Amino acid sequence: MVAFTGRCKGDKMLTVGLVILVWILYFKMSWPDSTIFRPPAPRPASKSASVSTESPSLLYSLPQELANLTHLLFWPPTPGDGGNLLSSTSPQTSTYHLRGPAQATYALGGYLEAILVARDHRGKPKTHGGDLFRAQLLSPDLKAGVPGDVQDLENGTYLLFFPLLWAGQAQVKVRLIHSSEAIGVLRRIWREKRATVDFRGYFRGTTGTEETVICNVDPQATGATGPICQYRDVDSGELWFCAQPPTLPCNSLVGHSSGHYLNVTTLHDEALLAWCGDGLLAILAEIFLCSEGVLLARRQG
Repeated sequence: MVAFTGRCKGDKMLTVGLVILVWILYFKMSWPDSTIFRPPAPRPASKSASVSTESPSLLYSLPQELANLTHLLFWPPTPGDGGNLLSSTSPQTSTYHLRGPAQATYALGGYLEAILVARDHRGKPKTHGGDLFRAQLLSPDLKAGVPGDVQDLENGTYLLFFPLLWAGQAQVKVRLIHSSEAIGVLRRIWREKRATVDFRGYFRGTTGTEETVICNVDPQATGATGPICQYRDVDSGELWFCAQPPTLPCNSLVGHSSGHYLNVTTLHDEALLAWCGDGLLAILAEIFLCSEGVLLARRQG
């Protein structure tokens, strides 16, 4: 009985060892060679592939949810700079002043209000809104801060509101993130260029033939001159497209990867987007730090 039991244990150990050896050989043979490029692993989206011969423009449909979101993100229209960079908003010449007489102290829980006048690089006040300003109320000593609310009056003037949430020193910092002219560039790109980056789709046939094409969420950005392959993301349900490979079918997609950024701006566009520098309105600290040099929030009660 003892010998029989020992032999059974030996057979089990031998069986387990053989199974482990088989798994090691399997993974070694199937593991991709890192020195040889291989297309990415198959993606679930390729299971619902379909071919479409429709015009790419007819395939694009803005979802209702996205349409509602863009309505909430309304931004005032801007006339542009007419090709003159000096007509764009400048953080160096834009000015502001307190809304109402300056006070020696401000009540904790109240608001500090200011009026900002946007100006171009010649110092001329702007007559339309659309600039993107970011305002903050900071306490260097407490290392505290709170964002300010910027209200665009759409005439070149902006109202700034800062809640006073602590007692002690307070300092305002305002940056011009993008001028209204740069915002116009971004809006035009968003409307006319639905894609600013493309992807690579990898296809593999049953005989080992491999082909690579351009893919994108915008069918027009695939560069397809003929039929295109249409896919639906299994998680989000979003549609995306690939130019159909020369010889392989759409359902032979095995993976995709990021490609490169598309050139969607002109030299003038790039100059407008970079014109602000750090965007800091240098004069804000002077006005808020006038008189006693600090803003004091007085506790009520």
